[in-house]
Amino acid sequence: ERDCVRDRYREVRITLREIVMPGRALVLELRLFDEGLAFRYIVPRQEGMERVEIVAEATDIQFVEGTNAWSEYRIEGEYEKVPIREIREKCMWPFTFECPNGLFGCLTEAGRYDYPTAVLSPRWFQKDNFALRTDLMGTAHGTTPFSTGWRLLIAGERPGDLLERSFLVDNLNP
Repeated sequence: ERDCVRDRYREVRITLREIVMPGRALVLELRLFDEGLAFRYIVPRQEGMERVEIVAEATDIQFVEGTNAWSEYRIEGEYEKVPIREIREKCMWPFTFECPNGLFGCLTEAGRYDYPTAVLSPRWFQKDNFALRTDLMGTAHGTTPFSTGWRLLIAGERPGDLLERSFLVDNLNP
């Protein structure tokens, strides 16, 4: 437990807009902390779009060759260390990995209000182009403005850093 949780970050919001009609907007909100980064998508209020239904989220995350990860496929299951390319469909969060340079990372979720849990599944784009994609375990329904859950990367030089920096999840779950 902590008496005080540090909440220091830089934030940027990038508005993306369809180039074809109806020209809908989507905002990518990014927060950069000393200990990691977080992002989410926001569907802003806009003419003709009061209700939102999100059936899929195609966020791809690429890893350096030689990365290992701890995979788990059911709630409170056992974790197994495997090469990143051996991750199977529907790998659960939090997703902890070790890069070839010895750094550690953890991908997790936060702020999932009225937003389904996501899992990670492998995607091959070409023979050597591999990524993990977020797959939603349900459909999100809401009204604009509507925010997805946060996708969070916690980084550290040792595994214990990830636990010590878990306050980032608290910061994104007000």
